Amino acid sequence: MIINGKDIFQERFVNTLLDHAEWISKADQLMDVARSLERKIKEMWEDWRKYESNKQETLQIDDRFLSTFFMLSSFAIENLLKAIFLKNNMLQIRKAVISSKKFPRVLKDHDLLILARKAKLADFAKKNEEYLRKLTRSAVWYGRYPVPISYTDVNVVFTSDVDKTVFTLSSYSNTDIEEVERLVKELRGFASA
Repeated sequence: MIINGKDIFQERFVNTLLDHAEWISKADQLMDVARSLERKIKEMWEDWRKYESNKQETLQIDDRFLSTFFMLSSFAIENLLKAIFLKNNMLQIRKAVISSKKFPRVLKDHDLLILARKAKLADFAKKNEEYLRKLTRSAVWYGRYPVPISYTDVNVVFTSDVDKTVFTLSSYSNTDIEEVERLVKELRGFASA
């Protein structure tokens, strides 16, 4: 049997898309790049601390490193969640990909809270709702554009689905890096199990 180039590309596409290890590898690559921003983020927080103790000068916080760190981290976490989802739904996704020859709609979502629920990680989603929403915000617009896609998304106050507490999606702290690392580590554990 002679296989033409189209068949080879289709086979490679399907095999790579369905290989959850490829998704984990891409997450690792994204986190490597995100981690390269940590020094700049720590400098930003140090500048903020100096300002808070002095307050005689005006401080313009440069959050580009933090927003980009969150964007790249969000992409990494998205890949880990999709790896878990693929692992749990391999037959269904394989069938959909082979019949459509396209990237499945179910894997096009970028909302980390929804993806965590689809990956059957309801407790993880509940426990980490605030960070999953902040990270989604950075992936969808805050890390890439000067404004959101819709003016309604400028509102950064959010009410939790879980316990109805109100939190802001634009509130950041000097523990953000550690929190992101905790999320990644926990998801890598689920993905590797």
